Amino acid sequence: MMFSMSYSGSFALESDTPVECGWIVRGTVQGVGFRWWAHREAKRYGIVGLVRNRLDGGVELMARATAEELERFEKSIRRGPPMSEVERLEVVTCTLPTESDGFTIER
Repeated sequence: MMFSMSYSGSFALESDTPVECGWIVRGTVQGVGFRWWAHREAKRYGIVGLVRNRLDGGVELMARATAEELERFEKSIRRGPPMSEVERLEVVTCTLPTESDGFTIER
């Protein structure tokens, strides 16, 4: 799956150009360590951004990295940690603050 970003087209960008992408994960994703797992995966891929629980039972992620790193991260998100069950992954537009320099867990 290619990302639908705020620009049209796929990740036909220079490989080292940082881009931003957001996801809303639906399914059994709260109370199963999803945010901590996502934090670890983000660090593994060098992703900047955040993860947080949503009031509707989903988990929201926002990320900035190269297209290649974001594609690998999305593949991980689709699988999720062992106790989770990812039923649906929605790609959404996001804008991270420019001063973001790590990956944080919120709420």
